[in-house]
Amino acid sequence: MTAESYKANPGGAREREAIAMLVERLHLPPDAVLQIQDAMRRTGMGVLEVVLSLKLATPDQIADIAKKERRPEVENAGLIEAAMRKMALRRSFDMVEPQGEAVPGDHLVYAHDAYAARSEKMRALRTELALRFPPSNQATTMAVISAAHGDGRSQLAAELAIAFAQFGKPTLLVDADMRSPSQHVLFKCKNEMGLSQAITSDERPFMHSVRDNPHLTLLTAGTKPANPLELLATRRFEMLINGWRQNYAYVIFDTPPVTDYADALTVSTLAYRVLLVARTSKTMLKEAKEMLRRLSITQSEILGSVINHF
Repeated sequence: MTAESYKANPGGAREREAIAMLVERLHLPPDAVLQIQDAMRRTGMGVLEVVLSLKLATPDQIADIAKKERRPEVENAGLIEAAMRKMALRRSFDMVEPQGEAVPGDHLVYAHDAYAARSEKMRALRTELALRFPPSNQATTMAVISAAHGDGRSQLAAELAIAFAQFGKPTLLVDADMRSPSQHVLFKCKNEMGLSQAITSDERPFMHSVRDNPHLTLLTAGTKPANPLELLATRRFEMLINGWRQNYAYVIFDTPPVTDYADALTVSTLAYRVLLVARTSKTMLKEAKEMLRRLSITQSEILGSVINHF
């Protein structure tokens, strides 16, 4: 492995050394270094996850390396073992096998017509957003918000989730609009169990797989609770999000309109990032200004705004 390899894919010194150790112990070709580092950048996964996903090693081989290198003078052995523990935690916390199936409805154009004008726009939006996300070993979480009803927020959130999942990365779409949920309608699935039950029952969320999109998972809003805002402000909801950050590449939240409720502000605070949606000839300027004013309190990063012409 050469210095040029590290310059082409700079990263943390300990990660580079861990990669070098794995390449040497597994007798991988020199170009595996660049392959691993490139995959880490693209996926946001850790060293071991990438090595395993690329099938450069088996879990038993990794465990054997960690066992052999468990010596005080070998600093990166600790890094390997810590990564193994982290991977085990990811698999055990809220990594739920979907229990239901969702079927994208006709309104979700991107799921049915890859060459439609809306689909082309969605791919362009996905690419632009992806370029703005910094490399991370945790999921990119994002709330899709709008000022009022009828702005096309829910459909945009759904199609954006489909688009990110088609990157081949695990994506979770969460309907956090417990006031007037619509994701179960868009995806033609049941809504008796969902986010509201996941928060109040302290049980694992009831997830839906999405037909013809194996990398997308849907969590509907569930039955309407009496106190949606209070549920979103609980420690339980924050813990759910932290668990999802460990298990998915992208988590996208649909939210209620900001003009009517404060729910979206709470979700935005926890999601860190927001995408604004407005509809041509529908969204009022004063509503948009009020939305921005209220959003400033959350200190969330505004990724951009989408003017919906569809």
